[in-house]
Amino acid sequence: MYSSKFLLVVLLAAFFWQNIFAATGAFTDEDYVKALWMATRFYGGQRSGEGPNWLIMDTEYPTSFTQDKYNGIDVSGGWFDCGDHVMFGQTQYWAAYSLAKAYQIFPKGFYDFYSPDYSGYVASGNWDKPEGGKPNYIPDIIDELVYEADYIAKAAIDDNTFISQKGDGDPDHKYWVTAGYMSTFEIDEGGEPRNVYARKDRAMASYGAATLAVMSRILDSLGIYPERVALYKEKALTAYNAAKNAGENAVGSEGGGFYPPNEDTNDDYATASIEMYMLTGEQTYLQTAQAQESKIKNVNYWGYCYNNNYDIAWFNLATTPGASTTALETLNNFTDTYKTMNKSEGKLINVGDNWGTLRYPLAAAFMLGLTDVANGDNSNLQIVYDQVDFVMGANNAKRSFISGFLPKGDGYTTIYTPHHRNVFQSNEKEVNNDTLKIPQKNRAFGALVANNKFSSEYTGTVDDYKVSEVCTDYNVGLVGALAYIVSQIAPADEIVPPIVPVISQPGKLQFQNPVIRFVGTHEFPAQNKSFTVRIFDLKGNLVSLIKSDGQAVRFTPQNRNIHFATLRE
Repeated sequence: MYSSKFLLVVLLAAFFWQNIFAATGAFTDEDYVKALWMATRFYGGQRSGEGPNWLIMDTEYPTSFTQDKYNGIDVSGGWFDCGDHVMFGQTQYWAAYSLAKAYQIFPKGFYDFYSPDYSGYVASGNWDKPEGGKPNYIPDIIDELVYEADYIAKAAIDDNTFISQKGDGDPDHKYWVTAGYMSTFEIDEGGEPRNVYARKDRAMASYGAATLAVMSRILDSLGIYPERVALYKEKALTAYNAAKNAGENAVGSEGGGFYPPNEDTNDDYATASIEMYMLTGEQTYLQTAQAQESKIKNVNYWGYCYNNNYDIAWFNLATTPGASTTALETLNNFTDTYKTMNKSEGKLINVGDNWGTLRYPLAAAFMLGLTDVANGDNSNLQIVYDQVDFVMGANNAKRSFISGFLPKGDGYTTIYTPHHRNVFQSNEKEVNNDTLKIPQKNRAFGALVANNKFSSEYTGTVDDYKVSEVCTDYNVGLVGALAYIVSQIAPADEIVPPIVPVISQPGKLQFQNPVIRFVGTHEFPAQNKSFTVRIFDLKGNLVSLIKSDGQAVRFTPQNRNIHFATLRE
């Protein structure tokens, strides 16, 4: 028999070793939640069209490029590329899909702090804290993605036509002014109506289809926007057909030297096929995805980005039931490469190159988080922390590379000179950029300033875009990696919107969402998936919440009054 003293030593040793290897971050839970809020709201500052774009909504020119058309068809809206106003499909569609995937995989990482019109911040005047907003019972990342997905639905014009670019880089870059003001210029100065292109490009159309497919499923699971659920599903098929009809070698980039094309499209097409299969259940899509597997690169030489996105295809093949028996091993081999690379300042993975440098280690962290999900563990969590902590300020310079973000504690600095026109609200055609100051309202910008080196040394100015550029695609890894962390340490509560009955006619009640009306005991039949039942009384008060793994459940009220129930996945 072992003595009690020996057992105590064993237990203490087990506790010690468990905790010494536990993943830990450098900052508070509140810091991580705030950083993710800022990095998410950044996308609202990338909005083109009617908006509102929160960076310029209080200026003389709050809307921009509302005349974007292709053969007379409205294609306005969507996200700007970087700190300029041209819209390149290479980065935009990939970014939208990656962010939608981040929510789908890490839903508990995303909070609801504000509404898509930012009215809460307007009313409170407090743009620097999440609590300054007004919740709308929809996760903030979904509000931002809906704006982009509405545009992608427009971009999927027909089975052979998908929008690849809006505007041209050279005229767009002539003046340092806001998007709204530039819209009033002549076309050769970046004004509208600007050129809109629809070159055949299988990668762009694939990510357009994948985004719409994921968003249709997400909105349906949230029980919101049923008209968009149907629209996105319809337009996902249109975009998918455009990708299929374009063909494997269609890489029709016309970025004018700004972006090379994504020349290897088999992984992108596999991802689109997987998402269409998950949306429709049609085996043909799964078979198409499986047919691409042997064509997808299985050795990792670069970081996750718009034109090197094999990681996500391997993740999709590994986590889709029946898709592949070998993809998980390949995914692990693929993402393990990140862990073997040099690490600057003891943390930062040296992956990518010296242009938009910090986007690469953050995107690698996002992929390592997805790999943990595929494996059902959190073995990569520490290295995810390390990448995120570095850009939040845990580096030799104590510099936050998230523009406007300062963690709790002394000695931290942040960057208020990003290469981004709208954030400064300047509408002077001739301006000395060294004198620009971000208005107080816009200081909590949330953009990853990507630097040009693997260190915390920073010499960027507003004009030095290679160092100080911020972009729609740069924030992707930051959002995804933060969502993984927040889902682990401070998961968001389930968002339960109040369902208030409205008396439209005497004695007739209507609800915002479809409901079941019943009196007395009611049985909710078994489903082939998990579901949640919410029971409400006549005043719209939540009476009971019942979760089921798929089995039938019953509810017996305390009286025989009328009750209402909603069912959600």
